[in-house]
Amino acid sequence: MNNSDTNDEVRAWTMVGDQRPITEFLVPVLDEPWQDRGTRVAADLARRLSLPLHFVHMSGSGEAPLSVAPARVSTEPPDVEVRSTTIEGDDVAAVVRAVAKAGSVIVLATDNAREWTTTQSVGETLVRTAVDPVVLCGPNVSAGEVSGSIVVALDGSPTAEVGIGLGLSMARSLGVSLWLAQVVDTTTSARVRALADAGDQVSESAYLRDVVDRVESDGVDVGWEILHNDDAVSGIVEFAAKQGAGLVV
Repeated sequence: MNNSDTNDEVRAWTMVGDQRPITEFLVPVLDEPWQDRGTRVAADLARRLSLPLHFVHMSGSGEAPLSVAPARVSTEPPDVEVRSTTIEGDDVAAVVRAVAKAGSVIVLATDNAREWTTTQSVGETLVRTAVDPVVLCGPNVSAGEVSGSIVVALDGSPTAEVGIGLGLSMARSLGVSLWLAQVVDTTTSARVRALADAGDQVSESAYLRDVVDRVESDGVDVGWEILHNDDAVSGIVEFAAKQGAGLVV
């Protein structure tokens, strides 16, 4: 298989869910040093999946357009195709949504998690409003290569299950395993045990096992795990760390 065939195969595998191929990794450019965490993650994914890296810079009214891409990727692998767009606007999330096209995956760093209860950060706004997948790189994300398994967090809802398709396609493209994880709190665990002791045919793992049976893995190693924790975030973070996961969906 030649390099062209390999790239075509990677592009065919890299799907947003089961609907359309990923065409680019889109990175909003902000004047914050911590934003480079997102830039490095996006550059690594773009390099590994042979996809373009698209920088979006928001300029205020009257500002001259800026060529932001060269400065942002000066230390990144030179074989990444880079595009840049400068667009006028005052709302970063709105600008990113306007530039994103079918198949874009938005990647950005976020440092404002503690403020989400009072004000919406750019990251939270994009998660809530963008029709495209959003990759958030939090303050603890390292700058190294994105490696390790992919964890999809499920809670039994159809909304959470939407992430399975993207997680599966990314796992296939990156050549890593996929884990489906569900956090069960102590109250629910106790209720299930009581029902089981009373003779009911119930199981904590019934939902996840059903999901795994429905997933068409096509060669991807898919595992599942029930996590016991009263805090869903802590449960997922601890499990991802234990697995050495590269991405959490």
